[in-house]
Amino acid sequence: MQSQLSLPARRGYDFTTLFWVAIAVVLVILILNPIFYLFKESFTAQGDAGGWTLMNYVDAFTNPLYYSPIVATLWISLSVGFLSLVVGAAIAWCVSRTDIPMGSMIRNLILASFVTPPFLGAIAWIFLAGPREGWLNDIYRFITFAGEESYLFNIFSLGGVVFAITLYTFPLVFIVVMAALNNVSSDIEDAANIAGGGTFSTMVNITLPLVLPALFAGFIMAVLEAMILFGTPAILAIPARMHVMTTQLRAFMASEDNLVGLASAYSMPMLVVAVWLIYSRGRILGKRGFATLGGKGGQRRPQKLGALRYPVFVLCLIPLVCAVVLPYVSLLLTSFMRTLGGGLTWENMTFANYVFMWNNDAVWSSLGNTLILAVISATVAAALAGVIAYISQRRIVWGHQYMSFLATLPIAIPGIVLGARGVQPHPGGQPHPGLQGRDHPPLQGGPRRLVDPGLHALAAGAERLRPAVDDQHQGDLGRHHRPLRGEPARPHLRPGGGPAAHHAGRHLGRVPPGGPRLHEGIAGTRAVATLNLSKLLKVFGRDVRAVDDIDLQIEHGEMVSLLGPSGCGKTTTLRLVAGFLDPDGGEIRMDGDVVSRPGWVLPPERRAMSMIFQSYAIWPHKTVSQNVAYGLKFRSVTAQEAERKVRTILSVVRMDLLAERYPAELSGGQQQRVALARALVVEPAVLLLDEPLSNLDAGLREEMRFEIRRLHDKFHITSIYVTHDQSEAMVTSDRICVMNHGKIEQVGGATEIYNAPRTRFVAEFIGVTNSVDGSLAEPGLFVAGEGLKLRTAGASASGKKQVASIRPHRIRITDPSPAGADGLNMLDGEVMQGYFFGNTVDYRVKVRGLPSPLRVEGDPDRIFPAGSQVRLLIEPRAVVLVQDA
Repeated sequence: MQSQLSLPARRGYDFTTLFWVAIAVVLVILILNPIFYLFKESFTAQGDAGGWTLMNYVDAFTNPLYYSPIVATLWISLSVGFLSLVVGAAIAWCVSRTDIPMGSMIRNLILASFVTPPFLGAIAWIFLAGPREGWLNDIYRFITFAGEESYLFNIFSLGGVVFAITLYTFPLVFIVVMAALNNVSSDIEDAANIAGGGTFSTMVNITLPLVLPALFAGFIMAVLEAMILFGTPAILAIPARMHVMTTQLRAFMASEDNLVGLASAYSMPMLVVAVWLIYSRGRILGKRGFATLGGKGGQRRPQKLGALRYPVFVLCLIPLVCAVVLPYVSLLLTSFMRTLGGGLTWENMTFANYVFMWNNDAVWSSLGNTLILAVISATVAAALAGVIAYISQRRIVWGHQYMSFLATLPIAIPGIVLGARGVQPHPGGQPHPGLQGRDHPPLQGGPRRLVDPGLHALAAGAERLRPAVDDQHQGDLGRHHRPLRGEPARPHLRPGGGPAAHHAGRHLGRVPPGGPRLHEGIAGTRAVATLNLSKLLKVFGRDVRAVDDIDLQIEHGEMVSLLGPSGCGKTTTLRLVAGFLDPDGGEIRMDGDVVSRPGWVLPPERRAMSMIFQSYAIWPHKTVSQNVAYGLKFRSVTAQEAERKVRTILSVVRMDLLAERYPAELSGGQQQRVALARALVVEPAVLLLDEPLSNLDAGLREEMRFEIRRLHDKFHITSIYVTHDQSEAMVTSDRICVMNHGKIEQVGGATEIYNAPRTRFVAEFIGVTNSVDGSLAEPGLFVAGEGLKLRTAGASASGKKQVASIRPHRIRITDPSPAGADGLNMLDGEVMQGYFFGNTVDYRVKVRGLPSPLRVEGDPDRIFPAGSQVRLLIEPRAVVLVQDA
């Protein structure tokens, strides 16, 4: 018998290895080749003799004149690194994680700052902040009536150099930190909010620690950029009689004494330090973030800044105005001036500069060359960055980490040395054969500098690309692109008030101080809340009613499940109750006090609620005990009391022996217990659970549903449990609320929902049933679509089109017999199929008069084979009439 499984047809020769080797060769040519010749030149004697020598190093580091550039470079680099980190990380957090207005505009301005040549910005700031002719100083002197020698800003200073470099360096930090922040699930922050933490507390304690590796990497990148930059220091520092290492290197290059070897030796320590920083950054970025443990994260919810939205927006704009708006405006106005010293007067304005450019062939040639260089550089850089990002994230070839390191290495190379040396005449009048052409801009100068930021931007996308996508295209290029040696694609990592505010009462508007005590073994000893959802409405887009005018009352200490299929609105309802979403209609009351209504929502941190998320939202940088204790820091609880509470609740959930472990060291069930302990330790008035068991296997799911019910019986906290699993709802809940298309279909206990469903949807969603279309001919007599009559115990108006719901286990299957059973419906049929499940047999029986077979559960001790003629016996009370809705 031919197997149904076969290997996919071979698509031809496997070019994968050849492709990866080609990429590696390109990297070696672009990166290692220049470094090799730079190193070689540092040991080459000057003059016609050539040969190996150490005198270049001796001369470079024994002359006291060369020490001050080193100190200035160190000071500028560290200052730029720190300022870029503060500005770039702050703006990245605001744009990625908050509801700051016009976030897209801020991103576009940062892009404009990123693509602006730093030397061009430096020139613009000479016009703006030059001590004599700077326009800002002119305005200062005009306002204060100061003398011509007075000035407020001096761009020709050490501080001016730091300021100018920072304006065009912080976008690098923004890119790295933004990519890391985008990988942090919103559930992580929501968990901190509902535990009692506000927006900025969550940022400091949760969000930034999760991206700490990216913060370090961004700082190192900014330091490197400031260290090897030449244009801005040359424009601003040299006029102030200051040198940094790059300008000193250029002085060596421009010397008539042919000091290329001295320049190469002088650059070596800078190159070594830069390479070490690049290596350190790579190691740090290996821990760039922490995956959400236990499952997928929830929908993105920005942190609300409230009244601070617009002040924070203005603060974010300040560095962007300095980096983009002011420089571009100053350059534009200057381009119309006859003379720079003439000022902004009509007499000094002219179009002659543009006329000259229009008629100058050299200008058009340079513009064309620039465009070609930009297109080629961007294309090569994007291609290399994309391929290397994919390789490094998927770990699909040996040495992937070295390829990533090589791609980032160019930012450590002093470009002024390579660029100047490429055109420096060698003795004899010809360029050095080893250096000739190796810094040709279209092939190397552009791509080398662009690959690194491109690599960071694309790595985040490659990291989020699921391996299943690769599987769909297996063999398109070559081998299956899976991680080598079974390495996971994303390893878990472990690191060392409004107008209604006066309605808030008892536990509203603030976190209760201390809260009621945890009483081991004692239930029902604390006050809990009631919840009332009235006409609650939530609309997404124009007309998607996720929650459609629902009403629900939840009593003190009651656990109610919201049960329904995906997209029915149950999680949206839960997030409305938590305060994560604003309602579009209706209101939510807690113990009679309004907590949500259109236009005003009490923040989650002030609702005295706890929530267990589908993804668990455990903070991976904190231990078990630190996770559990986090919410207590926002209550009036002493350190000793907090420690006691943590120990007690960990004992209750049987996690006391694992208190010092990190989440990545726990199983799925243990992570779930940590989430339970964290939610319970603050003794909330309301507990919210969002499909908390959906990410566990079947065995753990069954165990944890009983555990959740045990804890509810122990503490009697008012709870809402969201699930799509009917077994979970039946085990855990006092009442079940069945939802469909944003509406509530039925609310009741498990027995009522199962045995007396009101609608066809409820009957079919809760368990297995046979739905038979028909109508009630008279009270107690149901007639199926083709004339089949069934007696029913249900009462309903005659003639109304209805559906009869008959559970398979309520149908008894027997041998055909001329005699019936009194009071029972008797249907004759033929067995179409039967499936043996050990404790039961699942039959499909074709009955005359019904369009579809009936599903019947039979005794495994008496099996009817397919084709058997059988009789079905159904009690009238088993025929439940439901609405066809």
